Amino acid sequence: MDDAGTTVALQLTIPWWGWVGIAATLIGVGIWVGAVQSNQTAFKDFMEEIRKDIKTLQADIKDLLKRSQPPPTVQASSPVTLTDFGRTISDALDATAWAKEHAHMLVEGAKDKEEFEVFEMCAEYVAKWFDDPENKEFSRKVREATYQHGTDLHNVLKVYHVVLRDEVFELMKSS
Repeated sequence: MDDAGTTVALQLTIPWWGWVGIAATLIGVGIWVGAVQSNQTAFKDFMEEIRKDIKTLQADIKDLLKRSQPPPTVQASSPVTLTDFGRTISDALDATAWAKEHAHMLVEGAKDKEEFEVFEMCAEYVAKWFDDPENKEFSRKVREATYQHGTDLHNVLKVYHVVLRDEVFELMKSS
């Protein structure tokens, strides 16, 4: 508006080269937006490929961990019981027959003890029996089972702990 209150139109004149510049800018922005969208799609595809690779790696790591550790011979429940693998070892060693031969020596000491104390007592007995130089045949048998079943000594001895404990409890019930 001018001082007299009349409206003055602002004439905007753009030369031809200005229009070319605006058109070029719009085309450039369009190309840039297309490139960004293309990059986003490529990035999404790349991330999907990474996710698949990570899942494959996780499966491979789980498989390696399973192979590197022998299966457990006992279940971590209360009371401790043998797994199928533990029963296989027990059967191979005839651990039940061994436990029947030795359980009667522990019954008297187990009478006033809690179940976990009886288990500890059986574990100590098996460890002493295994370490006793006079029991070389027993020790050899246990070490051979360790080798034959692809496990460690501790797992095989746990089988004897559980089987001996169970036999002690059986004798305590019947007396």
